[in-house]
Amino acid sequence: MKINYYHQTKNRLISKAKKVFAFTIITTAAIWGFFWIPFFKISNVEINNPLIRKSQVGLVLESIFSKKSGFYAPKNNFFLFSAEEAEQRILESDLGVAKVSKKFPNKIELEFLEIKPKFIYCDGGCYYADKTGFLYEVAPIFTESPIPFLEIESTAKVGDYVLNSNDASFLTEFTDEIKKFGLLTDKIKIENDFQIFLKQGWHIILLKEESRPAKEISEKINLILEQKIKNSSIDYIDMRFPNKAFYKLK
Repeated sequence: MKINYYHQTKNRLISKAKKVFAFTIITTAAIWGFFWIPFFKISNVEINNPLIRKSQVGLVLESIFSKKSGFYAPKNNFFLFSAEEAEQRILESDLGVAKVSKKFPNKIELEFLEIKPKFIYCDGGCYYADKTGFLYEVAPIFTESPIPFLEIESTAKVGDYVLNSNDASFLTEFTDEIKKFGLLTDKIKIENDFQIFLKQGWHIILLKEESRPAKEISEKINLILEQKIKNSSIDYIDMRFPNKAFYKLK
């Protein structure tokens, strides 16, 4: 009797374990399959800025959509898609700063925040360029612009980069730094070097691909103006040499 009771108990436990295992497998498969339902696949992307093309955003988002989550479910599923990750990828891509919102069941909205222009580039028409050198909007033709003109031998249009990222970053920082000393940039001519023409009527010559910090160079220029040039009429200051500065008076 005891042996039969033991076998019956054992069989019941085995049967129960099998049912629990089967239930776990079925539940896991059902949850996993849920994330593959086409109804919840993100298929609608809306952008509030007509100057940002869907193809540009699509390339950025594809790097997320093509990935799988930790348990091999698609990240283009509404519930698994990360708006925060998308915002970071867009920021890293230099498209701009965007707020990404999910709208049930398969839609995301991208609200690009206002981009502050740093330069104006003209080639037939004129365009605003941001701090990365990206031409993002048609600009009016100014006789005297509040932001610097870029004079560079190239042909570009909205959606192109007129500067490489290093040059754009340096020029943005440098023009901001000298502005602290009252030096306002009117035009930047780019050939074998940078020539920064100021509204004060003179210009600064700098190396392209400059490795020194923009703040350091601007402070040296201000020191030269205060200690050596003072009230003299100046033509240019040449800052292309690491340990020397040359200047010419008018």
